[in-house]
Amino acid sequence: MRVSGPVLAASIVACASVAGAVREQRITLEPGWTGEHAWWIFPTPAPLAGLPQAQMTHFRLLAPEGTAFWLNGAALTRSPDGEIDIGGHLRWTGARRNLLVASRAVPATLSLTTRVFLPRVDLHVNDEQLTGRVWIRNTLENTANVFVTIRSDRVLFDAPTNVPPGVTQPVEVRAPYAGPVPASLECILDKHEEAVEPGYQYIQGVRVGRGGQPPF
Repeated sequence: MRVSGPVLAASIVACASVAGAVREQRITLEPGWTGEHAWWIFPTPAPLAGLPQAQMTHFRLLAPEGTAFWLNGAALTRSPDGEIDIGGHLRWTGARRNLLVASRAVPATLSLTTRVFLPRVDLHVNDEQLTGRVWIRNTLENTANVFVTIRSDRVLFDAPTNVPPGVTQPVEVRAPYAGPVPASLECILDKHEEAVEPGYQYIQGVRVGRGGQPPF
C-alpha cells in the first residue's frame, strides 16, 4: 500500500466582474490513501469569505455515484437530487482534521457554496436564441425568494422565482442572443434578505456553445 499525505488544491469558480458576489470554492482531495478502501485526511475548511455569518456556508461532497462514503465514522447519504451534505459531520472543534473513507478509489472534491446556490447550469445557443435551464438549490428550512440574471456584457435574461425549502428547482431560459459562440456568460443568483438569513449575490460562470435541445 502506498501512503502519501493529502494535498488540498483549491480553485475558485469565479467571474470577478460582479463586486461583492459570493462564488463557489472547490477543494480537491488528492491523493487519498488506497488499500481495501480509499481514504483522505483533510482539515475542516474555513467558511466562505464575504458572507455575513459563517453558518451560511453550505458544505457538500462531489463524488461519483455508486460509491459509499463515511466521514468521521458516519455514513454519508445522497439526497434525492444526488447531493451529499457534509456540514453536520465536519469537525469544528479540537484538531479539526477529518477522515473521509470511500468503498473504492474515486475522485473526491469538497464544494463550499451559499445555502441557496446553483448546482447546475445548462445553456446553449440555437438560431440566435439562448435556451436551457438554470437549477436553483435551496437547503434552507424556508422558501427562498431569488432573482436569476444571465448576462454577457449586458443582461440577456432575468426572472424572479420562489424555491421551496429543501428543493432543487429549474428555471427555464429563453432569450435572444446574437453574440459570438462559444461564449462565457455569467449566471447571477440574487437572494433576497429574509428573517432567517441576510441577502447576497451568488455568481457562476458558464461556457455556452451551439447545439443541444431546448427544454420546451
